[in-house]
Amino acid sequence: MRNKKIQFDYIKDRVVRKLQGWKERLFSQRGKEVLIKAVIHAIPTYVMSCFIILDSIVREIEAACARFWWGTIEDHKRVHWRKWRDLCSLKVCGGLGFKDLTIFNQALLGKQVSRFLQRSESLVARVFKAKYYPSSSIWETTASPNSSYIWKSILWGRNLVEKGLRWRVGNGSFISVYNSKWLPLPWNYKVISPKF
Repeated sequence: MRNKKIQFDYIKDRVVRKLQGWKERLFSQRGKEVLIKAVIHAIPTYVMSCFIILDSIVREIEAACARFWWGTIEDHKRVHWRKWRDLCSLKVCGGLGFKDLTIFNQALLGKQVSRFLQRSESLVARVFKAKYYPSSSIWETTASPNSSYIWKSILWGRNLVEKGLRWRVGNGSFISVYNSKWLPLPWNYKVISPKF
């Protein structure tokens, strides 16, 4: 765990350096909002599309953003009137729409799973299939103790994709009537009547 923290520390350092370079007193709240959304949230995007970013790194990035958002006066912290998590909720729900980096991280990794499925002939999809699931599908494979960190990260993204995945009924030959998610109803998308 310590080794991963050291490897991902440079992301936090880049964010902190960028925030320290800006004089928060020169920006309005809207200006700060735009800078956080457009610049700060873009810094870790590439790494988050390949790896699970450690919670400690995410918390440190969010803490740096919160300090910038609420501002400081001559090295004295201002009161943070709302939790950062509250500011990450949608504007219609009373937040400011900042990205929750953990959720964004999982969504980006889920996008990689989607690419594996849509572009199964790409080099990266073929390499991962040959190494981790040569005789099954990406939905049936699990992480072994010696799996790489990138593969464990992709499987974490797969969990998110799996939650939203629904079967489209064709001839029904691949669908398990009772176990597959194929109904359009939002309760659990499965048949709830007892088996006969």
